Order: sequence, then C-alpha cells, then structure tokens
Amino acid sequence: YLIIGGFSKIFKYSLKDIDKEIITWSDNRWSDGDVYKKLGFVLSGNIAPDYSYYKNGSYGKKRKSKQSMKKSNTGCPKNMTEREWCLENHYFRIWDCGKIRWSFVMD
Repeated sequence: YLIIGGFSKIFKYSLKDIDKEIITWSDNRWSDGDVYKKLGFVLSGNIAPDYSYYKNGSYGKKRKSKQSMKKSNTGCPKNMTEREWCLENHYFRIWDCGKIRWSFVMD
C-alpha cells in the first residue's frame, strides 16, 4: 500500500499525546531528512560516518553494531585489536554515510 502523506498524518495525530521534545535521526544513505523539515523539525546536528560489522554466510543476524562487537563483549584476546579479531572471525567493517539529528520542540 502507498499512503501519500502517511507519516505526516500519523505524526500530527500523535502530537496531541506528546508534550516533550522529539528527537530523531535521518540516515544519509537513504534520505536528506526532507520529511522532517516539512514537518517543522530543526536540524540539531550532523553525526559523522560510523561503522558496523557484517558476516557473510552466517545464520541469524548477519549485521552487528560496533557496540556489540567491543572487545569486552566478544572474548577478544588482549593482544588483538577489535578490528583484527573481527577480521579473523570473518566479520567485515561496513561504513555508513553519517546521520542528521533532528529535533521538534512543542510550542
């Protein structure tokens, strides 16, 4: 289904139950955040490109956040870096294009 203006309709309806600042992010890989601009959100920051890990041919969740792959979470030996351990275990680093932080303050 395609609902023209669906996000703005849902957002405007939900405002009656919200009385605080709303924070959200747009991913530069997919969008410039125009939908947020149109709804009155204000650009409140740019977030630099970041990475996650991907394991080709694995079962279950193939993509993992860098936080879940920290040395303390994976059993990585102290003499190896996070990146060295991940490469040895066939996890490859994938970079995103950064994000934009948007805020909407209730009047």
